[in-house]
Amino acid sequence: AGSQLDFDLETQPAQVDAHEWALRELARNLLHNAIKHSPPGGRLSVRVACDEANHAVLTIADSGPGIAPELRLRLFQPFAAGDARSGSGLGLAICHEIVASLGGAIRLVNREAGGRIEGLDAIVELPLAQNVAA
Repeated sequence: AGSQLDFDLETQPAQVDAHEWALRELARNLLHNAIKHSPPGGRLSVRVACDEANHAVLTIADSGPGIAPELRLRLFQPFAAGDARSGSGLGLAICHEIVASLGGAIRLVNREAGGRIEGLDAIVELPLAQNVAA
């Protein structure tokens, strides 16, 4: 609650075929993890953009410790929290199921500079809606 995070938000319109509740749950879970793993005074960035491959790309970047390679894929499985004391381990599994049901992809990427981890990027790619009126 008292994290005092430096928050950055950058968005552009990106329409996807999805229920509002699914997108809200996806964003809520990813933001919850990013806030939980960011140190006090850390940076948190949320970006929504469209890429050249007709995808909406949501990137939530924290300034936490990142994740160990052996945990990266397992974290999308139910009850596979990186630290059992810090939650149920369902958040990322829920995110994975939502993204898969929408025909998208989700990945967790450590952000590195100078050989040290500066944080984690949770990157979601969802297909843009077709036949959107201009």
